[in-house]
Amino acid sequence: MRLNESIIELSCGKRILFYTSVTNPDDNRIHEHHHTEIELSMCLRGSGTYIINNKEYLIQKSDIIVLASDEPHYFGGISEGEPLKMANLRFEPVLLWSDKELSQLIRFFTDKQVRINKLSGDTSAAKKIGNMFMQIYNEVDQKQICYKLMIKNLLMNMLTVLNRLSPVSPESYGFDSCPQTLVQLEKAIIYINENIEQHITLDMLAKTVSMNKTYF
Repeated sequence: MRLNESIIELSCGKRILFYTSVTNPDDNRIHEHHHTEIELSMCLRGSGTYIINNKEYLIQKSDIIVLASDEPHYFGGISEGEPLKMANLRFEPVLLWSDKELSQLIRFFTDKQVRINKLSGDTSAAKKIGNMFMQIYNEVDQKQICYKLMIKNLLMNMLTVLNRLSPVSPESYGFDSCPQTLVQLEKAIIYINENIEQHITLDMLAKTVSMNKTYF
């Protein structure tokens, strides 16, 4: 069950979804699913198992879960005693790749050798991300001047912490190290401009440039 759902609208139709969720031990609605958004979650209370790509992870308070686009996942079970409460952030990959400086952050989610699906709450990275989750919670609650910008900046800081876990050297890291991706995205923009008066579907665009449609 979702609680306190907030949509942070950004420029050019981009947005960040923030909400808390509560799952009871006897909840029989748990099922495998996936979505195009990238998702970061923090366990606020309770414990259980989380299945991601058929791999089981034990989760408890302060643990961080990270999901790339279209990764199948579900709760394998909730420990008896109390519900599992999670704080969740979701956003489409376009939030990153549409900005050249931010695009290097997407590598954590596209490179399986880099990506980590779970951070234990006692690690330095999880503590940093957990602290930023709480800051986002306060920003959503208080809605002070420029709170949307603050939330976006906090999210980018979270993603920077995740990317710095990569064993890849800084010199070889970033969007420029994936030239084929850049070529494909430029090809997509050209295709749209040349066919702007036509009915272009997401599937058509993805097929034309040989990319997964979750990039758009």
